[in-house]
Amino acid sequence: MYQNAGQGLKLMFWAQIISIISVVLAMVPSLAVLAVIIAVACNVLSVVGLFVASKDAEGYKMAMILTLVNVVVSALTGIPVLGTVMKLVKTILSLIILYYVCNTTSSMLRTLGRNDVAATADSVWNINLVCTILAVVISVLMFIPIINLIAALGAFAVAIAQLVAAIKYLIFLYQGGNAFLCMRA
Repeated sequence: MYQNAGQGLKLMFWAQIISIISVVLAMVPSLAVLAVIIAVACNVLSVVGLFVASKDAEGYKMAMILTLVNVVVSALTGIPVLGTVMKLVKTILSLIILYYVCNTTSSMLRTLGRNDVAATADSVWNINLVCTILAVVISVLMFIPIINLIAALGAFAVAIAQLVAAIKYLIFLYQGGNAFLCMRA
């Protein structure tokens, strides 16, 4: 029934997995260029996945367009004058993209009676929303003397929650893709 969405989510799943590899490679200075190339490939794979999925639902099309905008914004984060603002814009765009992917997929899964996977999508969205709000607040608190020490602990806790959310997102993409691919029209 939603074969395109299933295939698109699978491509997004693999883009996320490969993205993790690029982050690890980026930690090795001699492999930094390779890491950047792989990161670009991941963005392309995500866009292709969203394009394929958009054949089944409009929400994926909006996520695809915003992903393309986010690629441009990411390139602008290296400009000294714009860097901080562009990082904030990138964070907000990433959250909106996640909303479209999770909300669109969740709605489609509910129509198929797959409330279990839809609940995972809702959980991924909620955790990421809270983490993003906290991360922005903590980044502001980091500029205030003495409070910045407490904020650093908060940043650590948010980082752990974001890791959990990232793992849940991978599980969601995998399960959501399978749920759509296993359904018969």
